[in-house]
Amino acid sequence: MSQNKNALLRYHTIDRCLRNTARRWTLQDLVDACSDALYEYEGKDDQVSVRTVQLDLQMMRSDRLGYEAPIEVYERKYYRYSDPDYSISRLPLSSHDIELLNGAIDILRRFDEFDRYHDMADVVSRLQDRVALTERRPIVDFERNRRLKGLEWLNVIYDFISSRTTIRVVYHSFNARHPSEYFIFPYLLKEYRNRWFLFGSRAGDMKLFNFALDRILEVNPC
Repeated sequence: MSQNKNALLRYHTIDRCLRNTARRWTLQDLVDACSDALYEYEGKDDQVSVRTVQLDLQMMRSDRLGYEAPIEVYERKYYRYSDPDYSISRLPLSSHDIELLNGAIDILRRFDEFDRYHDMADVVSRLQDRVALTERRPIVDFERNRRLKGLEWLNVIYDFISSRTTIRVVYHSFNARHPSEYFIFPYLLKEYRNRWFLFGSRAGDMKLFNFALDRILEVNPC
């Protein structure tokens, strides 16, 4: 886990602790909770230092990450939120955050031609609701033609690439009289000028080929 992810894990662990008002939290309690979280999520039996958690509390109180957490010390020993309803997970999105998310959603929506996109459709819809995308006109316009010949191969070839399966491709080139057969190690699907292409290396001599999906007649696993 990167240092940034380690820090985020500690912030959310501290936040979870301070929201639990049924318990009183000392600095050592927070250190132990962060160490336990690191072990639970990463399997690392490393003790988080007291100094690290002190710096985390300082960072959470500041506006550097936008938290400005109302962390206070009472009875010179225990930590809590002065606002019991506060949580770093409930912070409103900034306008910059919203713009970044809008751009990401525009791009995610581009992949609805893939079956696997449908597994994400719910997530994208929730993101749209969260950032009120319906109030904003799209600012990225992708080329698309749902009647484009060859789209039926997208998901088939995608799965072969994912499973690293060698495939047999029957391909009818534009300038050839008859189709040809190729045995290919597929590795990339690419869209270019509103057409999809498969890139792969020929089994045997590893020569690189690209095939327009609209010229493919058959695709089968070897």
